[in-house]
Amino acid sequence: MVLSLSLFLPCKDKITKEAFMSHFTIKLRQILHKTRDEWAKFAIREMEISPNTITKFYGYKSSCDLEQVLKQDENDANSDICSTPCARSLTSDVSKTTIFD
Repeated sequence: MVLSLSLFLPCKDKITKEAFMSHFTIKLRQILHKTRDEWAKFAIREMEISPNTITKFYGYKSSCDLEQVLKQDENDANSDICSTPCARSLTSDVSKTTIFD
C-alpha cells in the first residue's frame, strides 16, 4: 500500500516535528483500524470463522464492537445497491439460495 504524504499533513504550513508525528500517528491508527475491520469481515464471511474468535484475536474490546462494524458494513452495502461490487455480491448470494414453492 502506497500512501501519499499529504494524507498525513494537517496543513501546508511549517509544523513542528511533534505535531507532525502526532497527526501521523492518528492517521496511521485510523488506517490500521479500517484494515482490521476489513480483515475481520473477510474472516467471518469468507472463511467462516466465528465472531467470538475474531473478537478475541483481532483486538476488539467486545463482541458488541465487532457487531457494530458488521452492521455498519451491511448498512453501507444496502445504501449503495446500484454499485457493481454490490450487484455482484447480490448475484452470488442468490445463486447459493434454494427457493421452495
